[in-house]
Amino acid sequence: MNEKKRNFRKAIDTICSATKRHPDYHICVRCEGLEMRKGFTTDVWWHLLQSFSVGVRKKFWTGYHRGEDGRPPASFPILGAIGTDEGNGTHAHLLVWRDVNKRQMDSNDEMRKRCKQAFAHAVRKQVDYSNEFDIGRGFHGINTNDARAKARKACESILNSKKAFFLTRVKVGLFDSLETYIAKHIKCDDTHSLDFYNSYAHEIFNREGGFTTSHD
Repeated sequence: MNEKKRNFRKAIDTICSATKRHPDYHICVRCEGLEMRKGFTTDVWWHLLQSFSVGVRKKFWTGYHRGEDGRPPASFPILGAIGTDEGNGTHAHLLVWRDVNKRQMDSNDEMRKRCKQAFAHAVRKQVDYSNEFDIGRGFHGINTNDARAKARKACESILNSKKAFFLTRVKVGLFDSLETYIAKHIKCDDTHSLDFYNSYAHEIFNREGGFTTSHD
């Protein structure tokens, strides 16, 4: 087992110990359309997933919509691996531990709807996000407006697609096989210790042992 796979399993164990439970959801997100398949490198995916994680957080800031200032948004760790499809497209597998204080995060339908919306929104904003962090655009065009138009089209396709976004509740009895399956997508040919982890997972790593560092 290579170092990245060992770190992935250690990261899962660390978060399970800190949260006192296994991951609640498995999410698979895929490229939608030729433009995403052509342009979405691993680095583009990493920043896209970070934007997705922030978007999910906002989707569960329920108090804001009722005018309850000060109510904290959802906090939840995410771990994931970025893999390559047979057709050279790229996709990501994510393990999500829900915020137990957010009732909507315990609803499969609400999680699926809000997370899919967050992923589609992250794809639509990917051109602006990549410009901010000086990474590859993912969507290439004659100019920035052309790239944004392609991103909007991909966003619409994701919202209407049954293949671009898949969420299921993790069954504890099948978790070991799921963990092994996701670990297969972790590559050992780059410098990152994990393919993807969000800020909440990183906070737990720092608090519980600090065995990994941020992607950047």
